[in-house]
Amino acid sequence: MKNFNIFKNTKKTNENQPDYTISVSEKLADGTYKNIDAGACWAKPMKDGGKFLSCQLKDARDHEGVSYPGFFIQQDNEGVPTRKEEPVQEEVESDVIPF
Repeated sequence: MKNFNIFKNTKKTNENQPDYTISVSEKLADGTYKNIDAGACWAKPMKDGGKFLSCQLKDARDHEGVSYPGFFIQQDNEGVPTRKEEPVQEEVESDVIPF
């Protein structure tokens, strides 16, 4: 998951429900977008009086015969230099027979 949105949960009715929802947008064949529920966040207190978000992404699941994908965070290696290994060649004198 690379791009996502976090929205205030306006449908919260009790303290156990998340304070925020996480969604991703999927582009449909007709060019429109559909928001997909990808997880939730809870606002938690810090010892210094501040707050932080504790978030959980949804696992893959099946519901009424429909498979829904799970979500995870994957590191994007774009722009990260990679090291290309050069093959090591042994120097062998032409007049030496190795047996």
